[in-house]
Amino acid sequence: MLETRLIRIFEDIYLKIKERYFFFQTTFVIAIFFVFLGFLFGNLFGTFLQIIRHFIQWDGFIVTSLLVFIEILSYSIYHRTGRSFLFLWKFSKRSFIVSQELKMSQTPLRSSLEMMKEVQARTSFSRTFSEKSNFLNLSVFLRSLNYFKIGVMLGFFVDAFKVGS
Repeated sequence: MLETRLIRIFEDIYLKIKERYFFFQTTFVIAIFFVFLGFLFGNLFGTFLQIIRHFIQWDGFIVTSLLVFIEILSYSIYHRTGRSFLFLWKFSKRSFIVSQELKMSQTPLRSSLEMMKEVQARTSFSRTFSEKSNFLNLSVFLRSLNYFKIGVMLGFFVDAFKVGS
């Protein structure tokens, strides 16, 4: 097959479309479920607040703990790789396997599809199954919590309009 810039652009577009389709195929239903669950929790937070007040008297502590939870979750999802959280530990959500394996190729005209297949082949043999599944489970768990957080914040936003009117 002829290696041209146009073919590489089409292959990149194909891989991006395939990646988007894979998202809808695997995690879209889970994402919508957690957004709706978070939205429900955000709308019912005023009701839960009466129950929580029996255990914690000060509303400022309740709101502060919720805000700290949201900020820690946002940091763990959106932080740059290599930065530490409060200089205590380093927590990397991104795949360190791919970042180590993508180096400058010996043949610069190789297609990105071939490079991706090579990286997938290397990573499938470089780690044991349990290490990969633990990493994937942590990533899915963090993404699910992020969708829940987005739903909670959307629920707070809608509830603020209900209180204001």
